[in-house]
Amino acid sequence: MYLTMEDYQKKPSLVQKELNISLKLFQSKVNLLIQMGLISKSKNQLKVTKMKVFLHHDSQLINGYHKVIRNYAEMKKMSVPKDDINELSLLFTCDKKAYESVREKYLNFLKEIRQEVDKSNKADGLFQINFDLFKWNN
Repeated sequence: MYLTMEDYQKKPSLVQKELNISLKLFQSKVNLLIQMGLISKSKNQLKVTKMKVFLHHDSQLINGYHKVIRNYAEMKKMSVPKDDINELSLLFTCDKKAYESVREKYLNFLKEIRQEVDKSNKADGLFQINFDLFKWNN
């Protein structure tokens, strides 16, 4: 995601710094992304060649991806000023009709977010939203 932003394309070492990983690990990940056809390298610049990668909800990788990205978000929040963090944890009870209404609004919200992101001309920041809706009891 960092490589969708021009500053990081021009200076890939910034990505390594943001991820706080060794140069060797960073280079191996870059090489993997190049082999997968997701990025290309010219001179000392990296460019994204495939903008959207989608893991289907049935993918064997999806659960691990969600855990890793959420854990990373929790670590990242420790270095972000509190005023720049918007958080919500909401545990509620309701009937099936209300749940279906909430679920529909949730899905519409996700569509609206996707439309806004797709309209964005030039990325200048990396953001994350974690938003789950599920039933706790059986």
